[in-house]
Amino acid sequence: MVRHLKASCLILDGNTSMQFDIHDLISDVAKSITSKGNPVFVLRHERDLNDWPDDETMKECNKIVFAGMSELPDKLKCPKLTFLGMDTKNL
Repeated sequence: MVRHLKASCLILDGNTSMQFDIHDLISDVAKSITSKGNPVFVLRHERDLNDWPDDETMKECNKIVFAGMSELPDKLKCPKLTFLGMDTKNL
């Protein structure tokens, strides 16, 4: 399956044979599809902290992913949060 996705240019080789990377565009499409009625928020860079959603939006968000971040928000008000992902490879 992974070979097929790589051949289709949907995923890229990762740092090891057990990892893979994904294009930002493919990631955005996947996020859009999976977040229908299931709010997901992804931060890829510190500059994205300026685009942090308002409190009402965050109350509905149940998944947050921090990727390549070295700084995080002071606090999260996400009562429906069921998944918090963090990519620390750049830290």
